[in-house]
Amino acid sequence: MNFKNSCRLLFLRAVSGTILGAMKSGFGLRTHAVYIGAALIALAGLLAARQFFAALLVAAGLVGWLVLLFTHGLLRPLKKIHAATARVQDGDFGSRIACPKGIVELRKLAEAFNSMAAELASLDEARIEFFATVSHEIRNPLAALKEGLNLLSSTDPALSDEGRAKALQACGISCKRLESMIKNLLEVSNRERGIYDFEVTSKDVHEALQGAVDQVKILAEKRGMSIHLDSSPGLRAAFNWNGMLQVFENLLLNAIKYGQEKSSIVVRAVTTKTHVSHVCVSVTSTGKELPAGETSRVFERFYRGSNAGKQQGIGLGLHVVKRIIEAHQGGVAAFSDGPLTRIDLWIPGEAR
Repeated sequence: MNFKNSCRLLFLRAVSGTILGAMKSGFGLRTHAVYIGAALIALAGLLAARQFFAALLVAAGLVGWLVLLFTHGLLRPLKKIHAATARVQDGDFGSRIACPKGIVELRKLAEAFNSMAAELASLDEARIEFFATVSHEIRNPLAALKEGLNLLSSTDPALSDEGRAKALQACGISCKRLESMIKNLLEVSNRERGIYDFEVTSKDVHEALQGAVDQVKILAEKRGMSIHLDSSPGLRAAFNWNGMLQVFENLLLNAIKYGQEKSSIVVRAVTTKTHVSHVCVSVTSTGKELPAGETSRVFERFYRGSNAGKQQGIGLGLHVVKRIIEAHQGGVAAFSDGPLTRIDLWIPGEAR
């Protein structure tokens, strides 16, 4: 094959590449670059062989290709992405981009944008629901606290000592609920901002469990529930006292809230040895069955299980448990077997 025929063959390939590049919908930038390079090589060869007419055709096709690539393949999709980004910035999380059929990279960018917008929409819905739920959750104990204080401040001689004791108990329960909610909110806020004072030393697990049981006992008694603590004094592990006390209180409050009235909550703490020594704590309660597919999700932020029913909540208690335990280099897991639900946690038995 002589030089002229070779140039003609390159010319035909370049033209066909130009047509394919302009029409085919699945090309990426790298493929376009390969075809453009082939066209330039063909153009150089044609000019060297003094095939000026053929070179003019290749140059025209190349220019047309580049114009089409930049206007339809790049500029228009980028303008759509920019407009959609501006809408999302203004709070329109329902904005989506029709995936362009041209350059593969832009199609992937549009798909990533749509995925991001969907996630932002989901988070925005969770935020709205979160504030509505928090407002409701705070209003209830505040109303009960207000009524109890009004009753205690009453000078009505008909109010018996027993009535005053019940009013005082109701105030204590409302304060405990508010305290737990505020502590969980602050915990999540501090962890998200990276503000967390965390000192781990060797302490008695039984004492921390007993302290948590004493704090929530009044709430359990109100629902006719009992808490059985199966733990021995002197069982030591490495943990932060305030953090672990919040963990145990959250687990117990969760069991009280979603457990069956007049049922028992069993708390066990034991030492196990695998590769290293760990202290394992489990909280078992009786209530509605938790579907198997949800046991791994109960620790997600704002997640509330399908067995929650009409119980109000903000979905932070178990999430806070998971975050604190992970900060202790430990782990958590949830299990459900019919009406029995068990949450396990484990932390190192010695300071690291």
